[in-house]
Amino acid sequence: MRIIFMGSPDFAVTSLDALVKAGHEIVAVISQGDKIRGRNKVICPTPVKTYGLSHGLPCYTPTEVKSREFLDFIKGLRADSIVVAAYGKILPKALLEACPLGAINVHGSLLPAYRGPSPIYQAIFDGKEETGITTMYMAEGLDAGDICLQASYKLDESKNFGVVYEGLAKLGGALLLETLALLEAGKAPRISQDESKATYTKLLTREDEAIDWLQPGAAIGRKIRALAPEPGAYTLLDGKPVKLLDAAFVSEEEGGNPGAILACDNQSGLKVGVKDGFLLIRSVKPQGKKKMAAADWFRGIRGKENPCFSRI
Repeated sequence: MRIIFMGSPDFAVTSLDALVKAGHEIVAVISQGDKIRGRNKVICPTPVKTYGLSHGLPCYTPTEVKSREFLDFIKGLRADSIVVAAYGKILPKALLEACPLGAINVHGSLLPAYRGPSPIYQAIFDGKEETGITTMYMAEGLDAGDICLQASYKLDESKNFGVVYEGLAKLGGALLLETLALLEAGKAPRISQDESKATYTKLLTREDEAIDWLQPGAAIGRKIRALAPEPGAYTLLDGKPVKLLDAAFVSEEEGGNPGAILACDNQSGLKVGVKDGFLLIRSVKPQGKKKMAAADWFRGIRGKENPCFSRI
């Protein structure tokens, strides 16, 4: 098939790579614009653009996807379908209908649950036992199009955001190929979403990354997993931010002082009090430093009397 691919982060690269390896003709790769990052202000293209350029694919970073000029450009490519995976902008109806087979989206949840920009984070934070991938026919509205195919992915307390993100990306690439094969053969299912069961996620902010030590320990542990390895859930010690990257919750009838560092050893890491037990923190990332074992970080603060993480 002749395909226009629209995506930006690593999650989308896996789907694009699956299309390339399956022999689909990628007539254009559309991605978000380059970003200036770091102290040295290095110009960085998105992972999708980087992949596209390295594979000799025509790449574009339009500033306006709702313009008549961009719509005419897309129509002029004479593609069979548009495939979208985490592109990052809402697309107009005219664009979604610009190709004969429409536009297919690869979304990181089992719709209609977790529409919006943060489905993986929210599923982990909510303590769900499973999430998954949905391929859908794109329509106006936030992730409101008809479902084509779905595949589930098991969640458990050993999986942080990074693990789930990678697992869902691989699942998405495989499900996308199956979807396109059915679409091309005219056999793709089309299932309306149950609007009464729709739930929504929001774009995460710096405030969402802060740890509230008055929450139940299980919720704090899930937040740490849902934000690891990046951007990382953070707390303060003596007014300085510390990211906590790896945690396990242990329930006890009588919890400790929330946020208090109760003990530390090389195997379990930090033992931090919560109101209904304690957390074992195995790795941290202090401000301006790399990720390190919690025990190594603790050696640097061992002289502090009754060290305690504070609420943001």
